[in-house]
Amino acid sequence: MFTRRNLLKTGAIGAVAAPGILRAGRAHAAEFTFRIGTDGPLTDPTVAEILTAGERIKTRTSGAVEIAMFPNSALGAGTSMIGPIRSGAVEGYYLTSAVLANVAPNAAISGIPFAFDRFETVWTAMDGDLGNLIKNELRAMGLEPFGKILDLGFRQTATTKRVEKVDDLNGVKLRVPQSPLYVGLFRALGALPTPLNFSEVYPALQTKIVDGVECPLNVLVNSKLYEVSRCVAMTNHMWDGFWLTMNPAFLKRLSKPQYDIVLEEVNAAADRVRQRLVADEKKSTETLASKEITFTNPDVGGFRKKLTDKGFYTEWKAKFKPEIWAALEKAAGQSL
Repeated sequence: MFTRRNLLKTGAIGAVAAPGILRAGRAHAAEFTFRIGTDGPLTDPTVAEILTAGERIKTRTSGAVEIAMFPNSALGAGTSMIGPIRSGAVEGYYLTSAVLANVAPNAAISGIPFAFDRFETVWTAMDGDLGNLIKNELRAMGLEPFGKILDLGFRQTATTKRVEKVDDLNGVKLRVPQSPLYVGLFRALGALPTPLNFSEVYPALQTKIVDGVECPLNVLVNSKLYEVSRCVAMTNHMWDGFWLTMNPAFLKRLSKPQYDIVLEEVNAAADRVRQRLVADEKKSTETLASKEITFTNPDVGGFRKKLTDKGFYTEWKAKFKPEIWAALEKAAGQSL
């Protein structure tokens, strides 16, 4: 596992060569190197598919363009990476809509609770009008959301106690991303939301700084959070994904053929992640069951009713641009 301190000791982040960092072998130095970071581990499907994309990009550009991938928050974590991307200190980072909402609040629209009920609806929305509106918001902040969003799946609630109804969340200290939407959601549901970068989640659960975490099932498995959080409530409360968030100036240096190849392979990786995710949900459920994790299936209607009664949807509708909220409702096929 790599830490930022260890990387800096080498004298140059881009020069690191170690397991988990893809640096294409070549006789001559690449013309362009994408240093891309992610909070995910090597076992995460998003990391695996981007590594595959990197190999294909290297081959198709005859070694002129390569990807150096830094998993496990090796370059930094979450919100701390937005500045380096803007400045060009790092070419790119996989950031969730929730994290990007710290600089572009309208980017959080895809995470409105209980808006979507199936993957296909989300994919159509994010590849269409709603996704384009989010991209425009990020571009206005000096960031380039490159290609299709990588699916992270619907989020569940993992805690140290059973959650069978919404009131069971009362007073539960729950780790959430550093996002006003996530904080507002769980505060309205009666929990005590605690924003932390993902790299801090395992020790926070281990030392009982928090009582639980909300995330997709495959994250519970890949990051071994099941070791410190033994009950999973299938709430399907939100959806989120990773935008490959790039430095715009770097992308402009690529030739048109190089740009097209990189975009095509990044999009192909996103499509593969989506297909893997559907299979991984079933596999993750089986893996967690084998670890003797307790599953519950609370009535999510009660969750949504509580949000409505607390004025959550009314409050958040006022925070988004009208055209973005309208695009969400159109994509979701329901009024919120």
